[in-house]
Amino acid sequence: GDDVGTAIVSALGSSATLKVFFFEASSTAIGDTTGVALAGALRGSATLDSFLLSANDTRVGDATGGALAEALRSSPALREFTLFAMHTAMSDATGAALAGALRGSAALERFVLDVSCTAVGDATGCALAEALRSSPALREFAFHAMDTAMSDATGAALAGALRGSAALERFVLDVSCTAVGDATGCALAEALRSSPALRE
Repeated sequence: GDDVGTAIVSALGSSATLKVFFFEASSTAIGDTTGVALAGALRGSATLDSFLLSANDTRVGDATGGALAEALRSSPALREFTLFAMHTAMSDATGAALAGALRGSAALERFVLDVSCTAVGDATGCALAEALRSSPALREFAFHAMDTAMSDATGAALAGALRGSAALERFVLDVSCTAVGDATGCALAEALRSSPALRE
């Protein structure tokens, strides 16, 4: 649980040259105590290149999401950010915070967010779409939001952001078991026609 998480955070405090951080903690008892402490330890890192936290089916929530967004915003060397948070207490507060951190990032090349089976909805989807429009370095964007309150508002917004992108090479959108329908499918099809860099 959080005792292990805080011990890891303590160790991170003495790792001034850390470049890659990968913490698999799914289906454990960790919560926001670990998430916030972890984000605090990483905030402002001048060397961290890649961050991955897998916290599916845990007690983390928006306090963790907000703290991670702040860490993302203040880590100038970070190129890859991945957060798996299925079956958690995260909501649109997390989505908006992470989108705000992504927006305008000059370094981030890979952004992966899985908030399936949470309380996120179109506010998150639309905020991420806006961030996608203004992230010139981004090469890969993956958003997994199965069994959430997403609708065609998210689909249309993300398709609009994808349309005409000169840099994005990989785009993944998983909105299985949501209210998304043909409007999203058609908007994505139109976006594909005008995304010259897209490979996947």
